[in-house]
Amino acid sequence: MITINNLSIKYDRTTVVDSLNLELASDEILMLVGPTGCGKSTILKALAGLIPIADGEICHQDWQATTTDFIAPEKRNVGMVFQDFALFPHLTVEQNIAFRLTDNSQADRWIELLGLQAFRHVKPNNLSGGQKQRVALARTLAHQPAFVLLDEPLSNLDAALKDDLRWEIRSALKTAGIPAIWVTHDQEEALSVGDRVGVLRAGKLEQIDQPERCYNEPVNHFVARFLGETNFIDAEITADKKCIIDALGYEQVFDEVSLLGKVDLLLRPEDFSVEINDGQDAEPSKKGEGKVFSMRYEGSSRLYQINVGDNLLKVRTRHDIKLAEGQSVYLKITTTKPITVLKEE
Repeated sequence: MITINNLSIKYDRTTVVDSLNLELASDEILMLVGPTGCGKSTILKALAGLIPIADGEICHQDWQATTTDFIAPEKRNVGMVFQDFALFPHLTVEQNIAFRLTDNSQADRWIELLGLQAFRHVKPNNLSGGQKQRVALARTLAHQPAFVLLDEPLSNLDAALKDDLRWEIRSALKTAGIPAIWVTHDQEEALSVGDRVGVLRAGKLEQIDQPERCYNEPVNHFVARFLGETNFIDAEITADKKCIIDALGYEQVFDEVSLLGKVDLLLRPEDFSVEINDGQDAEPSKKGEGKVFSMRYEGSSRLYQINVGDNLLKVRTRHDIKLAEGQSVYLKITTTKPITVLKEE
């Protein structure tokens, strides 16, 4: 287990990481996400002992690093996987993985588990990007580190490779029983791979929780926006906890909500259903009437923007639902999960 207490890191006088607190469980994969420059990679460098810390402590069962007690990288038993692979070009796959090992049994194990048998005697220049990353991972795990740090390991790979390889890496880490902190800028990667997700902004941890809770119950607008497409709809919670959105014909009582007055309701594009207005509806005042503003084809789905009253809402449908720009439709909130209520921005 790794425990980080009140960790702060500075570059000159600029605070890059500010009072960070978190724990990494013994077999957990923690994903760190956030915009460029928020401190993700800096945290990994501090954990590895590559940069000094300005305040706080990093604690492992075998060592404790503080501002006055620096622990050298080679004494931390940490494995690192980089986006640029960092392989020795003059060594074969087997030699890269077994580098500095006195017993090659672990190298053989990971060569087999990661499907590298056919490439044992091949040098990195003759490997694909996905194969190189498997070699880098095998080398790291063969040395049996106490924990692993992954710095955007898939960012240099083609999109087609990423999905399969992210699951291979997750499976390998779980098989090894080694905890890991994985930095990524890919929200889908973070939500699908991690046991928990930590969302950073300007060096501060905004939220850390299970992926589903971060997505469905974000603590603020920033987390909500960073983890996916959002709709924030102006609403008002009355004293009896009732919320009404007249334009959508929506009404719900929020028993668990402490906020009253003006609020924002968070609705994801998949929280709606769309019905075509064919002009035959017997209710001319039917709620939720709107017009299609734009469409983005996504392969398995389509993302529409639909004007409803004063709201331009993002709505995701199946790929086979084809709507034309300017087409009249009815929009309805159909989600069965609790709707997140946030303080008005």
